[in-house]
Amino acid sequence: MYQIYNHVTGNFLETLVILGNGFDIAHGIPSKYSDFHDYLMYQKKSNLLYQCDQYFSVEDFWANVEQSLGKIDYSHIVEEELSYLENASDRDEDNERNRFEAVLDDFSCRFLVELTDMVNEWVLSFNYQNLAKQYFEIIDNNKLFLSFNYSSTLEEIYGINQANILYLHGKAVAVSHPHPSDVEVPHSELIIGHALEEYNFNDEKRRSHFLSSNSHKTKPIRKLIVIENEQKIVNYFNNSRKKTSDILNHNEDFFNKIFGIRKLIIFGHSLSEIDLLYFKKISQKLIYQDIAIVIYDCENQLENRKKVICDIFTKANVSCIATNHRYQLQRPQIPQESLIGASRA
Repeated sequence: MYQIYNHVTGNFLETLVILGNGFDIAHGIPSKYSDFHDYLMYQKKSNLLYQCDQYFSVEDFWANVEQSLGKIDYSHIVEEELSYLENASDRDEDNERNRFEAVLDDFSCRFLVELTDMVNEWVLSFNYQNLAKQYFEIIDNNKLFLSFNYSSTLEEIYGINQANILYLHGKAVAVSHPHPSDVEVPHSELIIGHALEEYNFNDEKRRSHFLSSNSHKTKPIRKLIVIENEQKIVNYFNNSRKKTSDILNHNEDFFNKIFGIRKLIIFGHSLSEIDLLYFKKISQKLIYQDIAIVIYDCENQLENRKKVICDIFTKANVSCIATNHRYQLQRPQIPQESLIGASRA
C-alpha cells in the first residue's frame, strides 16, 4: 500500500473529499434528474420519456432515477402489447410472437444504452464557466477526490489535476458510434443503475396479472409468448443493476492509497443506501480511526447525514457546515491550460 504524493508541494495527501450531486448544485449547475427530464423534453426524446414514465412501478420515475430503474413493471409492458394484439386485424401466432419479442428486445437491449448515452450527452452540455456561481476554498490540489458525479466540475472550475480524482461511476466524455441503435458498438461507459440484488420473475404474484384468464381472455399462445421471453426482462434487470462489489474491486488500487487519510470532507452526497458500501470500505481502509469528518450539505439534511456517517465512522470527530451559506465568492486562480474546453456549450 502507498499514499498519493503531491509532487508540487512535496507532501502526502491527507484529505479525501467525497463529492455528490449537491456539490454541482451548490455551484448553480442544473444537474438534478428533473433537469435531465427537461433536457430530454427539449431534445424531443418522446419514446425514451414514455418508457421512463410508463414502464416502471413508481409514482415519479424522475424523483430517483437509479432506484426507479430497479422497479420495472413488466406486466405493464406485456399488457400494453397484448392489448394491441387483441385489437389487431392480423392475429396469427407468428405475428403475435414477433411483435412481442421485438418490443421486449427494444426495451431490454436498448433502453438502458439510450438512457446512459443521453445522460452522458446532457452532462457534456453543462457550461461550467457560465453556470458556476459559488466557489469553495476547501477545493484545491492538495487533496484527493472521490466523485460520484459524471461532471467535470473539479477540473473545469478548480483546475484539479485528473490524477487526484477518481470518478467512481465514470465521467461524461464525448463518444462516437456508427449508429445509435447499434448495441454492439461502444457507447457511454457511465455506470447507472439500481442496487436491488435479484429479480424473481417466477414468483406467481408477478405473473398473475398478465397471465390471468380474466385479462384479455388469455390464449395458450399468450402464455407461451410471455414464458418464452421471461429471460429478456431478467437480463434488463441484471444489466441495469449497479454492481457495487465489482466497482470496488475494479478500483481497489485507489482505496489502498487512502489508508493514511486524516481528514474526510463529504460535500453534497445523499448517503443513500446504494452507496454506503463505499463509505464502509473507506472506513475499513483507514489506519487512523479518529479522523476529522466535515459534511457540507443543505441545512435541513445535515443531522440525517451526520447520523449515517457516525454509524460508519464510529470514532471520528464529525462536524457539519450548511452550504446554503456563502463561504467564498472569489473565483480561484486556475492555470489557463486547465480551462481548455471549459466554454463547451
